[in-house]
Amino acid sequence: MAAKTVFNFVGILLFVGIQAQDNIRCDMSDRYGTCDSGFCCVRDQFLASYVYCKRIPTETHHCITVQSESECACASGLKCKPNINVPTYTSVYGTCKADVDENFPPSTLPTSTQHKHTHAQH
Repeated sequence: MAAKTVFNFVGILLFVGIQAQDNIRCDMSDRYGTCDSGFCCVRDQFLASYVYCKRIPTETHHCITVQSESECACASGLKCKPNINVPTYTSVYGTCKADVDENFPPSTLPTSTQHKHTHAQH
């Protein structure tokens, strides 16, 4: 039983090591300035005194929709879209996607022409 627990713990550490820069200590007051490009400073969710650099999620990567010291926000130009978003429930877990208004799909028309067409329909 103890061997299985140790094996699982080592597996978790290896997975975290892939997504983090454990050898780089960072400053939580400057989360995006003290880590290498593509990483942000986070606080471990189980050991609050341990801070480290974690990879910033890019498009299609998992994210959370609420601000957290244990997670990085999606990369620039992306937004964390909830996995479930219905009138009665919105998930805090999501996927990083392009930050566009889904109610108005992109158009090939120039912006001024699109604006005229949008208001002409009213």
